[in-house]
Amino acid sequence: MVMWLQKWSPDFRPEEDSPIVPIWVLLLGLPFHCHTWYYVKQILSPVGEPLSMNLATNYETRPDISKVRVEVDLTKPLLQSVWVGQEDESNPLKGITQKLEYEGVPKYCKHCWILCHSIVQCRILEKERQKEKEAKNKESEEKNANSEKNQEDVGNQKEFEASKTNGNQDKQAGQQKKGIEEAGTSNKGIKLGQNIKKANNKNQWQVPNTKRNMQKRKEEERAKEHDDKKKNSNQGKNKKMN
Repeated sequence: MVMWLQKWSPDFRPEEDSPIVPIWVLLLGLPFHCHTWYYVKQILSPVGEPLSMNLATNYETRPDISKVRVEVDLTKPLLQSVWVGQEDESNPLKGITQKLEYEGVPKYCKHCWILCHSIVQCRILEKERQKEKEAKNKESEEKNANSEKNQEDVGNQKEFEASKTNGNQDKQAGQQKKGIEEAGTSNKGIKLGQNIKKANNKNQWQVPNTKRNMQKRKEEERAKEHDDKKKNSNQGKNKKMN
């Protein structure tokens, strides 16, 4: 467990680690006459707040390197170089580009605001991403299920409409068939009535003809009997005369 002191700030939160930490900054190849606190403080002011120099820099025992402790903000990118020189309007820009190296830079997660691990190694972010992935998969499954259900409903609706259409067609065909049968029965009845009417008319004409024939026959029989009697009477007279 690491503990350190830091300045109080109004946005302090105990559950979050402060991104402002002290680290070592190495100035390789810095001119030897700049190995003083006055120059080092000005050179590293763009990086952060300089705190102190190490003993070798302070006592000038290592002229090839200067090592300074600087307080930096880990949420901001670290500078890789700074400009060391003079800038005057009347004179051209003179100086050097000083490269910077860092030691003891801790990892800081910008997601959970905790030291000792980076955002790539953040388990909380990984769990959140896993939950989001599961939620997306669940939502996708629900969409697929709803889509399949909608397709099934559409299919059932189409089948229902098709069966309804077929039922209506069958009903219409049955009604047409029934109408044809009724029309045929009606035509048969009409024809039968017409035949009966014709037969009745024929019988009506045949009955008077039959009566006439009978009367004619009776008259013929009477005339024949009359002729027979007359003939017999004539024969009887002839016999008497003889």
